Amino acid sequence: MNFKNIPDVKLGIVAVSRDCFPMELSAGRRQAVVAAYKETYGEIYECPTTVESEVHMRKALEEVILGIIVSTGFVSNLVGIDLNTGLAHACYNGFTVCRSTEEHGHLHGEIVAYCILILLKVDHQEDEFKKIYEFSKNMGFPVKLADIHATLDDMDAVITKALSGIDVRKWPYEVTPDMILDAVKKIEEVSF
Repeated sequence: MNFKNIPDVKLGIVAVSRDCFPMELSAGRRQAVVAAYKETYGEIYECPTTVESEVHMRKALEEVILGIIVSTGFVSNLVGIDLNTGLAHACYNGFTVCRSTEEHGHLHGEIVAYCILILLKVDHQEDEFKKIYEFSKNMGFPVKLADIHATLDDMDAVITKALSGIDVRKWPYEVTPDMILDAVKKIEEVSF
């Protein structure tokens, strides 16, 4: 099997300026880079704020976050459901039956972040798994079941719920309960 279920990454650019460097010049350079990139490679997100101070940085960060959320919202509502779901989201839905996860108020994104690790293990994407695991660990995102107040004992119910929905209806290969459970067990063993 050839497992290649890695989402596309969208590149973005933010211009940064210093007191001794005119903001207009930074903005102009950003626009030139964006134009050249679009001509050669395609889409790129261009943050309209040029960062010169912490205030600008916060505004730029807000614009990037809103860009991600808004574009995700559009995609969620404009494409067919089979093109907008997958194993990570299926596993998130599975964790909604885990009472302790719900009681501790874990956010959707937190649980999906953990479930992306499951997807990468099921999909045998070890290099990507290592990168995302390290990134998640460094950012304080969940990397173990305990981080989302779940245990291996919860997994039968989680997996049953995950595979009962529409999220893996169209998948390049059959996803079985054992594949998910094995992935979670392997994640629990990771110690780097």
